[in-house]
Amino acid sequence: NAAARYYAALACERTGKFDRAIEEYRQSIRAGGSKQTDAPMRLARLLVADRSMPAALVAVNHRFQEHPNDPKAILYALEIAESVGDRAQIQRFLKLSQRSPSLWSNALRVSAEAVARRAGPDGAAGALQKDSRFDYRNPIHAGPTQVLIEHLHRANRLSEAEELVASVASAYPDSPSVLAVQGLFLEYKNEDDPKARSTYQRALELDPVNTIALQGLARAEARTGHIESAIALYDRAEQIDPWNTEAARAASDLLARQGHGDRAEERYERILREVPHDADAAAALVRLRIARKADPKRTRELTRRVLRFGNEEEARQLSELTASRSTSAQQKRP
Repeated sequence: NAAARYYAALACERTGKFDRAIEEYRQSIRAGGSKQTDAPMRLARLLVADRSMPAALVAVNHRFQEHPNDPKAILYALEIAESVGDRAQIQRFLKLSQRSPSLWSNALRVSAEAVARRAGPDGAAGALQKDSRFDYRNPIHAGPTQVLIEHLHRANRLSEAEELVASVASAYPDSPSVLAVQGLFLEYKNEDDPKARSTYQRALELDPVNTIALQGLARAEARTGHIESAIALYDRAEQIDPWNTEAARAASDLLARQGHGDRAEERYERILREVPHDADAAAALVRLRIARKADPKRTRELTRRVLRFGNEEEARQLSELTASRSTSAQQKRP
């Protein structure tokens, strides 16, 4: 039964039984789950987190067999193909992405992020500037422009973006995607510049679902102490794309920094319910649980997730911290 296998996989994934979850998802797909459920997409995301890229691409292709026009599947398949350097598949999914301007813009962003991941901040900036696929003066290419600005900032080369941003903003003053990228540039240049905030606000007036502007304005609100307003903006960004946990993590991190550990824990748990292999959320939750001396069994299980899907050194440090706290607690017992 495809549905039964799917829900069994979901339960296994949420309780940290990832190998069993992979097998249950595969069994669901074999029983026809590609048509009834999102099993192929959940399996693909789990396999990507597990660094099994070729198998993940196979899983996404099951989604295409039943849903050939699914834009999220197209973009995710492109992301996986870029990560493994499969030129034929990259061209296939880029071609599929040309069906709509918004899909094409997102596909270009995915490709730009792949270029950046291969090269690191400094190399990424140079590689993106030389890549002939990206026209940074075209509003459709706002996604790649965002990626370029982010990596110029990380490489301490933000000044190189000034002329580009000024040029495209002058040519398209009422484009929400251009305004959002302009706001990002202004924020990186001076995070206290009120023009960055007003530029994000103008972008949202024109396009209320622009996630770059939503998260940029959320950061501005947080910096001025308007925490609840920032959380609400992050929540809006999360609702637009629940699979992308960046906004959800940012809201959780903000609450944790402000000392609202209980609320932060609830939010990290919510992230892990939807994306159980999110190593960043798991690591943050482990730290909060250690701080309040929570049940070590659950804490150790979360640490194993960090070890499997995240940074090995961070997982080792968390394991040592968990073990030391457990030992200390045992020694205090009468």
